[in-house]
Order: sequence, then structure tokens, then C-alpha cells
Amino acid sequence: AEQAEQYARILEAQSEALRASEERFRSAFDHAPIGIALVSATGSWLKVNRALSDILGYSESELLSCDFQSITQPEDLGRSLVKVNELLAGKIANCQMEQRYVHKSGRTVWASWSASSTGDIRAENANLIFQLQDITGRKLVEQKLQHEATHDALTGLPNRAYFMTRLTESLQRS
Repeated sequence: AEQAEQYARILEAQSEALRASEERFRSAFDHAPIGIALVSATGSWLKVNRALSDILGYSESELLSCDFQSITQPEDLGRSLVKVNELLAGKIANCQMEQRYVHKSGRTVWASWSASSTGDIRAENANLIFQLQDITGRKLVEQKLQHEATHDALTGLPNRAYFMTRLTESLQRS
């Protein structure tokens, strides 16, 4: 009886430690400044945090009723699916890339996107953790700088350096 009581106290202490750890994880997940989601192997959103909803403009329930493929820009979807399949096949442990998403309002959201598995990827219920950080502002500045570097400020026409680069590319292709 004494030994059973001791095991019961140990189990109770471990249960309390597990509850505390889970509460810390939930708090970190819910209040993280970057978008975090738990995603199924098929791409369905299983759990999303508030930051992800803010970045993409969809409510939590709207995201949970769709998959990541439906809000990814079609031109970027192929590369994303290749990376997700490599993760699910166990070929890579994690991946990171920049891609575009469709905001609920229809505008484009650039995000630095990373994904990794939540555990044993060979398990039947394997899931992925997605992390998205909005980099739209940075991408717009990069595009503006690129345009300013290759176009005349007064006329908006391509400048000599841009013309020469394009001419060289064309000559190499032909």
C-alpha cells in the first residue's frame, strides 16, 4: 500500500509537470508574434494562432475549414508542395523559403515560411508545424530599389545598365 501510494504521488507530480509544460506551450503558441500553425499531411490547418490569422486576414474558423494550398499563390504552390513532400518522406528535417499567400482581401502577402515535422514522420498521424513571418514590407522595398536601380528616375524608362544586362541575356540565349 505504501509503495502504491508513493507511485501515485510520483504519477501526480509528473501529471502536474506535464500540465504546466502544456500550458507554457499553449501560451507560447497563442501569443507568438509570428504565425504558427499545426498542419496535417494533406495540408489542412489543424490549429492556428492569432498572429497567423492577422497576417492572412482570415478568422481561425475560416482557416480551419480550408488548407494551405488554397491560400498559396498558384505560382508558388509547386515549390511548396515539393518541400512538404520531402518533409513527409523524411528526406529533409525542415525547410524554409519565401512565398506569396492570398490575403482574405485579395492582396498578396509575402511570407518567410518554414516547416518541420512534429515528431515521427512515419507515423500515421504525422503533422507539420508551419511558421510564417510577414515580409511584405521588405519585399516591396526590394522591388522599389530594384526598379530605381534599373530605370531612369525622370522618364521611368529602363536605363543603360538594365538595357545592357537584358541585351547580354538575349544574346546568350540565342
